[in-house]
Amino acid sequence: MRYFSRELVRGFKSLNFWIACLLCLAFFMFSFWYNRFTIENAHGYYLFYSVLFFGAVALLPVFAPIIAALPFSQSYLQDKDHHFLWGVMNRMTPQQYWRTKMLVTGILGALVLMLPLFLWLLINLVFLKNNKVPDLMTVAGPFSSLYNTRPLLFCLLLIGHSGLFGFIYADLALVVSLYIEKTYAVIAIPFLAYLLPSFVFPYLGLSRFEPTMTFIINLDPGSTYLTVYGGLLFVGALTSTLLVAKIRKAEQWLS
Repeated sequence: MRYFSRELVRGFKSLNFWIACLLCLAFFMFSFWYNRFTIENAHGYYLFYSVLFFGAVALLPVFAPIIAALPFSQSYLQDKDHHFLWGVMNRMTPQQYWRTKMLVTGILGALVLMLPLFLWLLINLVFLKNNKVPDLMTVAGPFSSLYNTRPLLFCLLLIGHSGLFGFIYADLALVVSLYIEKTYAVIAIPFLAYLLPSFVFPYLGLSRFEPTMTFIINLDPGSTYLTVYGGLLFVGALTSTLLVAKIRKAEQWLS
């Protein structure tokens, strides 16, 4: 428990965590500026929706895996480079080390998306005049029935979902560092795995299965709880499988 607390504090104090939060806010401000003429006449939760799926330029859905990976997914490489890893391993098993590392990395990957989104929602509530639903588009997918009936709850659920996404993709990036010990790979590989299918799947009639639709859950009419959370479950299962395989290989080598 002490190691968990120390690692969590280390993550919160890291420059990368705050850079990632500021990047999120910069994406939001750019989207706000680009859509400023539309927003002038908007009401309800349009300001919040514009950074996720309404705006002509919504950058967060494109770069979400990078934002999630920035705070702590390189921590294993840092532990190894600074010769800290072996000291930790003398006090705990590899399973305990990786359980803590995955949990802390996931929590920070979740918070780095949730906190800026929650702040943006508060700004929306303060500056837009009323809470009517903007009659701009019909949303589909998980929680869409709340879009018209309980929009604030809908927004909060989207924030919670972004946290789950960040948790899973941050851990994927961490496990990548076990196989390719390069910082650029930790950031780039989950991002490419997330984005590249978007250039292929629509031509195959599989747009609802794009990894990007596990973050932008209300954009594709074919999105369902199964396609969204099944996709995230697949990424989580793949991450766990890769981690366990690497740990077992290391244990066999040591024995």
